[in-house]
Amino acid sequence: MQNAIAHFDVDQNLKSYLEFQTYPFSLSPNYFPQIENATSLELVSIKSQSQINEEVLHHLPNLKMIITRTVGTNHVDQELCQKRNIKIATLPNYGSQVVAEHALGLLLCGARNIVFANKDCQNGQFAYQNFLGSSLFGKTIGVIGMGKIGQALTKLLQPFGMQVLAYDIYQDQKIAQQLGFSYKPLKQLLKTADFIVICASLNGETQHLLNLETLALIKEGAVLVNIARGEIIDTKALLKYHTKFKAICLDVVDNEAHFDKTNQLLSLKNIVLTPHIAFYSDKTIKTIGEQTTLLVKQFIKDHTL
Repeated sequence: MQNAIAHFDVDQNLKSYLEFQTYPFSLSPNYFPQIENATSLELVSIKSQSQINEEVLHHLPNLKMIITRTVGTNHVDQELCQKRNIKIATLPNYGSQVVAEHALGLLLCGARNIVFANKDCQNGQFAYQNFLGSSLFGKTIGVIGMGKIGQALTKLLQPFGMQVLAYDIYQDQKIAQQLGFSYKPLKQLLKTADFIVICASLNGETQHLLNLETLALIKEGAVLVNIARGEIIDTKALLKYHTKFKAICLDVVDNEAHFDKTNQLLSLKNIVLTPHIAFYSDKTIKTIGEQTTLLVKQFIKDHTL
């Protein structure tokens, strides 16, 4: 099995928790010349930067299992994997709390101008007059996607005294009652909320959920946070409506693999960006490593005569 298992998109922090071959790059055709015994691989573990499609699978004729160290699977061609009898495993429970913490951090950065004020201080300007903040207390926040991350964020928000509205196609009224939020139609939420946080998974229904029509509904001076997937926001539409926001705080962007200094989002004065680090903490890296290793061991057990 030594040559049959490999992990991709692995940094030094995660590497210490994984057995077998690790690579720092994504699983993509450009890197296949650097992969040892690619045709012998039976199991690979990846992150969302690896796009598993027909071209990639063509180089992996013996692949039996993909472990994606993510909650979502939108980067994996599931239909093609099913045709080839390739099993797909995810890690659905590794970091909801940590991601929610990052969402709260971005929310506070946007509301209180923390990043923008820091830039002034770094440039030798120590003046408060340009950074009037927005208090969270008594305001309305709209959470798009009330799954595990949305629920964790709602719990973190309780001391702030905010009214929490939620949009989700799957509604759990028992959870809503327990956590003290109410479900609303998307358009009503967007029109009402002072702060909006996207926690939804990416699928056919949520891709470009925030577009020209829906972004137009959001009130002036709102703070927008996205810690889910970049493709949930139509970037072209966001560029058109960016001036209506007090702050746009994104941990994810569309087409992250090709992000560079020419990205148009960097031209916005009210943008706060972090490079998809909401999940990335000491606790979650340990959990990801341990859960991935358990899946690998089970695979070996199932495929060893």
